[in-house]
Formats: sequence, C-alpha cells, structure tokens
Amino acid sequence: VTVLANSYSAEFGRTANGVVNVTTKAGTNDWTGEAFALWRPGDALDSETDFPRRDLSGNAVQEGFRRWQGGASLGGPIQRDRTFVFLNAEVTRDTKDNLLRVADLGVDQTVAGENRFDYVSLRLDHRLSDAWAVTGRLHRGDVEIERQGGGLTGGFTFPSAGDSQTRRSTLAVVQARYTGDSLSYVGDIQFSGFDWDYGTPVTRGPQVVVENPAGQTIAVIGNNGFAFDLEERTWQTKHKATLDRDGWRLTGGIDLLRADFNLRGGGNPDGNYRVRLTAPQLAAVRALNRGADLSVGDIPAGAQVLDYAVELRPAAFGTDQTLYAGWAEAEVDLTPDLTARRGLRYDYGDLTELGDGGGDADNIAP
Repeated sequence: VTVLANSYSAEFGRTANGVVNVTTKAGTNDWTGEAFALWRPGDALDSETDFPRRDLSGNAVQEGFRRWQGGASLGGPIQRDRTFVFLNAEVTRDTKDNLLRVADLGVDQTVAGENRFDYVSLRLDHRLSDAWAVTGRLHRGDVEIERQGGGLTGGFTFPSAGDSQTRRSTLAVVQARYTGDSLSYVGDIQFSGFDWDYGTPVTRGPQVVVENPAGQTIAVIGNNGFAFDLEERTWQTKHKATLDRDGWRLTGGIDLLRADFNLRGGGNPDGNYRVRLTAPQLAAVRALNRGADLSVGDIPAGAQVLDYAVELRPAAFGTDQTLYAGWAEAEVDLTPDLTARRGLRYDYGDLTELGDGGGDADNIAP
C-alpha cells in the first residue's frame, strides 16, 4: 500500500486529495496459504466500554452484538517460473438485536437483524517472455446491511417497514507489462460495476404510520416509504511508457475513463399514509395479538386518514461521462542526492459541455 499525500507525480490527477495505491498479492513458486476465524460472542464475553458500539458500517448497536468472520487465501504456481495464481475470500456475519416496544399495542419483543459482507479476489500472473508479462485480477464484493425495525432501546418501526442496504461491486482488470534495458511500458484495461440499493423494502405496497387517540405515533408498518437505487458501469484504460537512461528519465502516458450511471429515487408510488385510531379501533388491533407481525391489513378500514403522499413521478437520472487525460514528466539527477522533476498533466471531461455547450478545456496542471 502506497499513500501519496502531496507533490506526487503528474501521472495522478482528478483529485485534490491524497492518492492510495494498492498492489494485490501475487502467487509465487511456492504454494502458501492461510485461514482465519474470528468470533465475537456478545454478552458472554463483552467487556464494559465507554465508547459507542458500532458495526462495520458505522451503525450503533446495543449490547449483545455478535460477529463471526472467516477467510482463507491460497497462492502458488500453475507452471513454475511462468504462471501463478492467488485467491482470497472473506466472509463476515453480524447478528444485531433491536427492541420493538409499543405499550399501546402490548408489544415488547426483540427483533433480530443481520449484516452480511462477502468478498472474493482472484489474481493470475503469466510471463510471456523475459520482457513481457500479463496480469489479470477479479474482485467481487457483496454487502447487505439490514435495518430490521425497532431501535436500540425500543422503537415503533415494525419489521414490515424495515429494509436493507445492498451493495454489489465487481472489478476486473487486465494489465500488460514490458521491461526492456531502457524502455518500459505498462498498460491496463479495467471494468467496474457498482449496484447500490440503499433501501430494499421488506414489504411492497403502502406505508402506514399509526397514531393512538392522543395523536402519538405508535407504529410504522408496510413499506419503508422511499426508493434510492444507483447503478454504475465504468471502463478505464491507462497506458504509461518510461525511457530510463543514466542520469535522466522521461515518462508519459494517457488515461481514458468512461462511466455510465443511472439513479432512481423518490417516494412510495403506493402511498405513505398517516392514520389515527379511535379507542375501540386501538383495542381491536391490540386484541389481534399480532406482535411484531403487525401488517397494513390489520388496520381497520375505517381509521381516520390524517395525511397521505403518493409518488406520481418517480425521479430518474442517468447519463454517461468520459474523462480524458495525458501527462509527461522528466526527471534529472543533478547530484547523487538531488533530483529535479518537472511534469505537466492535461484533463478534460465531456460533462462540462452540458452547460453552455462549450467544454472546460483549459485544465492544465504542473
């Protein structure tokens, strides 16, 4: 892992912040591997802490939070001195309990939820000759973070109005490398896919917020009430050549990136309703004794509707963007302990043409 904090090469742009480069592990001529398992059992062994308890996504969790995590890796030669493989897989499961506590409905239950994180990485390296080599990498991530209803110390959102955040990512790269006496070259072609559904509902249909006769909210049931779904597909190719002679080095390259994305969001097309129950209606719902399984169909048809909102025009936005970049850089060794470097980078993004029709074409960085 290499972190570039400031004054880094003109090869890296498109950000005013730091750059983090990660080189994934490769197989060697020796077969090696490892496996691990981690278990956090919860109340049985948890020590006291003054810090808030959180899961891997930063959400607060209560005492009794449990985690199981395991993984394994294996790397070695497919053909000695020529072809190598490295595989890594990791799995994490979080078990987290919330409390559903509604005195008006006689509900006091624990609602279980789970977070799931699955990651797999595969790398293949092959030497074509003494000068040429190719590498292929594939990374896959599958994450689901459940919001099961309830709350840390009690809540009135029932499991039917719960949802989960899902994130699925794919990254595939092919790289070719040439290493000569004074000339070297690296070229990459990369594809990435990202699907992010921030609120996959447990229940389709309307959402109903229920009030007691005093106007206090006692239940949220049905749909989670909103939609937010993002899809992105990105292709990138980057090529860099370096000429290295005694005392000086010249580097240049190009970097092209094209992204297509679609975002859909908005309210609930089936409607979000707020209703108020009379005392007899509340007693009738409580007598059903549905507990955490309370659903929209359990609300009396004659309940007073205080407010409602229906999404008539779900919002959707999607477009594509292409980013172009090129750079050149020269290094000269002035003394054994002092090197001078000068570089220039140019960037252009076609999304800037959507304003007045003229693109922002003067992005030159030294």
